[in-house]
Amino acid sequence: MKSRKRYKRYFESKKDTKWIYRRLVAFVIAAAVVFTAYKTVQPYVNNYLFKVEMQRRISYAVGRAVYDSNVISDENIRKNVIEAAEKRGIVLEEKDIKISRAGGSVEIGVEYVVKVNYLIVKSDFHFQVRNNSYSL
Repeated sequence: MKSRKRYKRYFESKKDTKWIYRRLVAFVIAAAVVFTAYKTVQPYVNNYLFKVEMQRRISYAVGRAVYDSNVISDENIRKNVIEAAEKRGIVLEEKDIKISRAGGSVEIGVEYVVKVNYLIVKSDFHFQVRNNSYSL
């Protein structure tokens, strides 16, 4: 019985209930900020990791072509790029990948859109990834 009396006394004051509502509103706002930040940062992190993976695959393709004296076809490069994108959760089509060759070097350009669904608003992030073997 004593615990019920304490509970009742705790909420008798309007000042105490306002304090609870303020804390609740602050918590909801903080949770919304964290959720929005997570949803926004995730595509940028995936884009960076995808770019690093593409650079690794280009260096492998060029190195293999030098040692084996076999040029890797554009179809194989596209397949490898799509595989790297799927690994990061990025949806690509073959038309999104542009490959150019000049003097033994390879340049790969990828343009894609990531759709982010916030609870209220939907947003599109446009990314362009360009990697080449010039710097190798």
